[in-house]
Amino acid sequence: LAWKSIGSAELSPNGAWLMYALSPVEGESEVVIRETRGTKEHRFPIGEAPRFGSSVRPGFSADSRWAAFLAYPGTKETKSLRKDKKRITATAVLVDLATGAKTEFEKVRSVSFSGDNPGFVALHRYAPESQEKEKDKWTGSDLLLRELATGQEVNIGNVAEFAFDKAGTRLALLIDAQGLAGN
Repeated sequence: LAWKSIGSAELSPNGAWLMYALSPVEGESEVVIRETRGTKEHRFPIGEAPRFGSSVRPGFSADSRWAAFLAYPGTKETKSLRKDKKRITATAVLVDLATGAKTEFEKVRSVSFSGDNPGFVALHRYAPESQEKEKDKWTGSDLLLRELATGQEVNIGNVAEFAFDKAGTRLALLIDAQGLAGN
């Protein structure tokens, strides 16, 4: 039970930071972010996380000043949610690498930095549970766009899919709203 594995290792664009998930065979994991040429290290619990896949993969901003990853509820909370047949949602964690300060965003299903432009991070939230019970199905949910330098946020509703261009200067959105309004 003491055996842990390292997964989803990623090097920052400037090579100054290494981020990886440290996970036991059973139980709660953590993300470790450490300097490659120094002694600074940040550790963050991420609960009982699924193995990193495409939507939960950790990442760095293009200027290597920020890191982001998803955290999940702990073992006890996960069991309780499963028992009550409730949705298990992730929390996005945004870390300022200079200070180690973290900002959390609840009910986020994916996180993406703005390509080669280190200015923004997009946080795609889960759709409300009530939306799943509607007769007229739609897949859009809120997308929170945050400017990293100022902390200013813009919420865009009913986003089904999104992507930044490689340069990070444009954001493409696919809207899917109730009743096709605004699609």
